Amino acid sequence: MFFKILIAIAIGYLIWRVSTEVIRMLATAPPEPDPLDVIDTYEHFRCSVCGTEVTMTIRSSTEEAHPRHCREEMTLVWRPV
Repeated sequence: MFFKILIAIAIGYLIWRVSTEVIRMLATAPPEPDPLDVIDTYEHFRCSVCGTEVTMTIRSSTEEAHPRHCREEMTLVWRPV
């Protein structure tokens, strides 16, 4: 009987620790991007699966890939300015 109570307390403590760590991770804001790494752009992208369109006005200079939507890379679309 005493052993079952100890196991229940241990499991309860484990659930409490994991849930507080998950909440702490979700509550922490991601780090701000370095202003020197952000460049101005004006690109239009379209999802080839569902047709969603995105206009990017800024992006990271280290980011080379197109944005993703519906688990696929979006295609670059030409739009007159």
